[in-house]
This record gives sequence, C-alpha cells and structure tokens, in this order.
Amino acid sequence: MAPSALQTEASKDAEVGFATESAPWQRAAFEGDGSLRRKVLAAAAATFGILLLVLLCSSILVVIVKTQEGAKADAAASCLLPLGGGSTPSGNFPQPPNFLSSCRKALKHYMAHQYVYDVETAVSAAAAWFSSNYPDGARTKDLCVFDIDETVLSNFADFIRQLDSGKPNQEDQDAGLDPAIPAMLKLYSELFNAGFSVTFLTGRREAGRNATVRNLYEAGFGEQCPDAAPDATRSEDLEPCYVKLDMREVNDTRIASIYKPDRRKQLQDQGFDIVGCFGDQWSDLAGTSPGQASFKLPNPMYYIL
Repeated sequence: MAPSALQTEASKDAEVGFATESAPWQRAAFEGDGSLRRKVLAAAAATFGILLLVLLCSSILVVIVKTQEGAKADAAASCLLPLGGGSTPSGNFPQPPNFLSSCRKALKHYMAHQYVYDVETAVSAAAAWFSSNYPDGARTKDLCVFDIDETVLSNFADFIRQLDSGKPNQEDQDAGLDPAIPAMLKLYSELFNAGFSVTFLTGRREAGRNATVRNLYEAGFGEQCPDAAPDATRSEDLEPCYVKLDMREVNDTRIASIYKPDRRKQLQDQGFDIVGCFGDQWSDLAGTSPGQASFKLPNPMYYIL
C-alpha cells in the first residue's frame, strides 16, 4: 500500500525532530572537540617551551664547558713552559711560588702521557740528520757532546715525588739510580758504533762524580774510554765508552750558558771537531763552540740559564 500523505509528513516531521533533538548533542561534541584541541595546543606549547629551555640550558652548558676547556688549555700551556727549577748559585731561574701547586696536574699528565713521545720525536730527528750527513760513518775526532739530566738519564721518579709533595726532590740522582732514557741510549750506542766519539758535559758538581760515573755505567753508557784521544784507534769489539765526564767545579758559579761553551772550547783545543750537541736546556746548546747541529730534548720542569 502506498503511504498516505499524513504518514509521509509524519515521517518528515520525525526526521526533522530527530535532527532537532540531535543538534544539542552534536554541538556538545563539537565543543568537546574544541576543548580537546585547546588541550593539545596547550600541551604542544608546553612541550615546545620545555625543549626551548633545554636547548637554552644546553647552550649555556656548552659555553661553560668550552670556557673551562679554554682555561685548562691556557693553564696547561703556561705550565708546560720551563718556568724555573730552583734558585742556585749557578743561575737557575727561581721557581714561582705557585708553580707546583697550580701546575701539578698538567705536568704529571704531560710527563706520563706525552713526554716519551716528544723525546722519541727529537731523537728520530737527530738520527735522521746523522744518517743523512754522515752516511759512511765518522772519525774518532768527530765528537758528540751530551748533557746528562733529562738528556741521557731521567729524573722522572724524582719529578713525580716533587710534584706529589710540592718540595724539591732528587733522591735517585743523589743515589746514582737514575735510569737511562731508552731512545737516547740507543742513539748514543749507534753514534759510537758509527765511529763518533761521545762525551758528557753536565752542570752536576764534582762532589757527585762517583755516583754519576756509577749511574752512567749501570744505565748502559759505559765508562771512560781507555784511549780518549781524538786520533785513538778502536778495536772492533770495544764497547761504547766516553771521552770524559766534564762536571762543574765546586767554586764555579758561572751560568750554564757561559760554563758549557768554555768546556766545549777546551774539547776543540784538544783536537776534537764538535759535530752534534744534545741537551734539554737551551743553555746546553747556546754560545760559542757549538756543534754542526744541536738537538733539544723536552723538559717542562725547570729552566737553566
């Protein structure tokens, strides 16, 4: 049966009524969605704010760390300069009062982690120079002059005790217990076996001669050669030995940069040609009667004029 007009109108009214009744629910839902969006936007804004704050704090932290690292780098650089070594009549710079306390960590780190590498770098340069300039060896009158402390013998243990205590320490040196610097012992032996004469010129005092002679021998540098003349003839089985051990006289108060050139001049007057000079101080190498080449080893602990 076809629907009557009344039924049709009723159905339309019902549809309209349903829609009319649903409108408040739909508006509530719509309003609810708006509230949710506002909450989401608020949460997003809060998250952005937190991220911005984190980034800002991170930037500040990076600046602080870089500033601290820069300060540490500056401190390390100044600590590794050879500033001092004690005040002695021979003319060492006096050690600044805050040197040990302010530089202890930097110096210990350098001595433990970088020092050996720097020594080996210097020794490699010296070996390359001799190999290039004396490929066929040398005559016994060709002389290499070596300082002792921090050049062939190491006071490393004394340094560490000094840094730990904040007081001067040379227990091993006084007892003749300083070990050889391995790279320098190897170079010393190679130069001797290549025909060069070798000699020691140190600022140590004559009072310590016996301990120094014993220390050099026990560390592997041999003893004074039986024939130390510039024209000496060597047997093939001769172990490395040195021309002489020059030490400072008790009453000699000259600074090293005057005392050592004078002693080198005496070696030249004896007939030697000085080829190379080795030392940890510029005063070991400066002045008159220098070698053809000079080789500086690192020493951040003290500076001697």
